[in-house]
Amino acid sequence: MRPLLLALSLVPFAVQAQVPAYSAPMLNGARFRQTIRSQIRTESGSTVRQERSGREGVLVLEAGAGDSGITLKSWFDSLVVWRESGGQRAAPETDGMIGGGYRGTLSPQGEYTWLDQPFIPDEIAEIADLGGVLDDFLPPLPSAVVPVGGAVPLGGGWRLERRSDSLAGTMALQRYTLSGERHRTAVGAQFDSVLVEAPTFEKETGTLVWDPERGPLVWQRQITMSAAVPARGLVKRAVRTQIEQTILLERLADAPRH
Repeated sequence: MRPLLLALSLVPFAVQAQVPAYSAPMLNGARFRQTIRSQIRTESGSTVRQERSGREGVLVLEAGAGDSGITLKSWFDSLVVWRESGGQRAAPETDGMIGGGYRGTLSPQGEYTWLDQPFIPDEIAEIADLGGVLDDFLPPLPSAVVPVGGAVPLGGGWRLERRSDSLAGTMALQRYTLSGERHRTAVGAQFDSVLVEAPTFEKETGTLVWDPERGPLVWQRQITMSAAVPARGLVKRAVRTQIEQTILLERLADAPRH
């Protein structure tokens, strides 16, 4: 076999043996653009309300090695949030969020633990939940090698399946399918300042492109969420809500390092 062909034939096997994991050098200076679009349908008796909302922002990460994992400081470099309902559109100014720091730790498999978050103005909080931005910002990863065609369960109801690798120049990129179903039996929904139980169901599918050197390049997600509040107590009529959401995470060119 010719040397060049031999080198190319060895690329997939070398990458296959490498466990995907986050590290401080991989994430330090990383910039990610996240785009979220949601369609919300709420039914109560014969009343139906349709809403649309969106968020787009670029988040910058500053990472270091810590005793309990990767230390992360992150902030929005740009941010737009909006909601449309009943023919009206709300798009508050987000200048107060730009540069505000989120602090936490990240495990090599992507489990985030938050330590601090910036102040979120009320007019923004009414449209977008920015307190938990980092909770599932980065995709979860397996703790062992997954062969092409193999699948493993992950925490939180996730399932990961590895697809065939692809080449970008001389770099082999790993491709995965992530899916999950989650039932929550007691999620707080507020009616007349009183919390009531709202059982919810979430179903998610998505694809991940992973660069062994730079981490996640693209993570596309499609999520369906449904919740039902039964007619009981203070709730006179049952309320059903369904949300169709798409989320796209893309890695951009790294931020300049000082």
